[in-house]
Parts: sequence; structure tokens; C-alpha cells
Amino acid sequence: MALPSKPFGRHRWRDTVAFPDAAGKISRALQDAGAGIIARPMAFYVKGGEGALLTGEAERAIAWAESILATLKGQESDGNL
Repeated sequence: MALPSKPFGRHRWRDTVAFPDAAGKISRALQDAGAGIIARPMAFYVKGGEGALLTGEAERAIAWAESILATLKGQESDGNL
């Protein structure tokens, strides 16, 4: 039986194993510790449980980081930082 490679709920199926993303847990822990959250958490998918990023994930991470930087620059220019 082939498993779907598209996101399924909060999990993504690859190599017959699904792992919940840690991004939400990390974001909540940072917020509980007093950090301001300026962007929604983003899950990045790896091969297996702790393997290398899947194809295209590094590019997604870069785009996500660039969007956060743009948000920060916008807040800075508005005097909100």
C-alpha cells in the first residue's frame, strides 16, 4: 500500500512513518517563556525522524525566514520595534 506524500493533518507521510511537527510545540514553549511570536510556526520535513531535509524544504525555510525578516523590517520602519 502506498502512503500519501501530501500533508495529512499535522503529519506528512514519508517512508511509511509520520512524525508530528515540533514547530508548534517550540513556538508555544517560546511564548510561555515570554517571547513575542511574530510569525506562525512552520514545519520542515525530513527524511525519517532525524534525517536530512527533504527536497525543497531548504528553499521553504529560506522563504519563511525572508518573510519574517520583511515583517521585522516593516515593524522597524513603523517604529514598532
